[in-house]
Amino acid sequence: MSQLITPFEQTTSFILSTGNQRLKIKTELASSDIEIFQALNYRTKKEFTQPLTLKFSNPLAQSFVKMNFSFPVEMIAVDYLTYKVKKAQFIPAKKEGGDFIQGFSEYKLIIFGPKGFCKKNKIEEDKTIIEIK
Repeated sequence: MSQLITPFEQTTSFILSTGNQRLKIKTELASSDIEIFQALNYRTKKEFTQPLTLKFSNPLAQSFVKMNFSFPVEMIAVDYLTYKVKKAQFIPAKKEGGDFIQGFSEYKLIIFGPKGFCKKNKIEEDKTIIEIK
């Protein structure tokens, strides 16, 4: 697979709601299958300047993401029906060779943020709602 030019051309914003807190956060957007598959691969930590939102066109069809990131990230998975955060997970930098390909279904969005992103923005599983604008 040849790599795409990054950052991807499209951007978007999402509204993050936890309790009474509402934040608008601007992100890079990956919406095509190839952008979603590539995600943050081929980037350095220095090139990861803003969160990346993966927007799935059909949340019920499994989408695949190559997760060979050379730096740690936090992954936030958003349910396609409720828009609630179903998973907030730390992903360490990949140090060994070989591909790790993750399949996702029943998520409307996956957001990759820098280490500490969830704590900084008070993102909690089953409590935080994220809607793309």
